[in-house]
Amino acid sequence: ARQGIPVSPKDLERLDTVAMSAVDGRVSWHLEGPDKAAFTLTHRPRYVADDLLTLKYAVTAGIGICLLPGYMCSAELSHGELVQVLPGWAPPPAIFHAVFPSRRGLVPAIRSFLDFLGDMIQEENYVFPA
Repeated sequence: ARQGIPVSPKDLERLDTVAMSAVDGRVSWHLEGPDKAAFTLTHRPRYVADDLLTLKYAVTAGIGICLLPGYMCSAELSHGELVQVLPGWAPPPAIFHAVFPSRRGLVPAIRSFLDFLGDMIQEENYVFPA
């Protein structure tokens, strides 16, 4: 509210940001929008951290805007504590990996966790068709 609502990705350049730490202090956000439009914001965040939950607290406290996963913000979005900026624009889809020892040495707890993770990803719609 303090810095105005962006209406285009270019408007992000004037806003305070919070982001994951970067080696040189500069962060790049790659966004994709309608009609395959692309935009890259390279910026120096006002606040950096190495933990997404810490960044969410910073955003909720009004320190700046941030790219956060939707699953982390759904409650705050539904309660109006956070608002989505630039609907229709988002980072490109990403892949995540679960790394574990060979299947031979796979303990039941890890197998259960991987099964749970797979179920939750599909249940929460985190997997999108290619």
